[in-house]
Amino acid sequence: MKRLNLKPGFSLVELMVVVAIIAILTAIALPIYSNMIAKAKTQRAIGAAQKFRGTLSAWFDINEGFRNMTFDANTGKIRLTNVDGITVVMDSDLPAATGLSWRPEALNGATSSTFILNFDFDNGHCMPCSGRWCLTCTPSTGDCRSQIEMTDPDSPALASLSRGEDACPAG
Repeated sequence: MKRLNLKPGFSLVELMVVVAIIAILTAIALPIYSNMIAKAKTQRAIGAAQKFRGTLSAWFDINEGFRNMTFDANTGKIRLTNVDGITVVMDSDLPAATGLSWRPEALNGATSSTFILNFDFDNGHCMPCSGRWCLTCTPSTGDCRSQIEMTDPDSPALASLSRGEDACPAG
């Protein structure tokens, strides 16, 4: 009886098939992973704005508006002054990141007051995308609503972060 002389190991074709499968899986997974990383970093920055809701709602209850508001971009502090001249300085704790900028503003209308925290990303995670976190309060009811709007021309996944209670003014 003749013995076959088989060498242990894998053939070149088998190894090439395995490499091809790994390459295909990587090509599918990498864009999804990159998008999820961008979405997580963006959500972290947006989530920081939600910390304002309680403080700003309390300010609105007392002062019925967001008048005389300033923001120091260097220190990240928001300064609100009421009609009696009393000033409150809030440490915003807004996250700092390369390419991330914040611009708060206040709109005081006849029927409501809105605090808007605009943000812009121009970095490797979201390039470019922008959005705003809005808190709109109505003096007659004392209600405050918040909303997040997100715009990203390149990523529908980031645009899906938009949500809330219809608090941002149109435009």
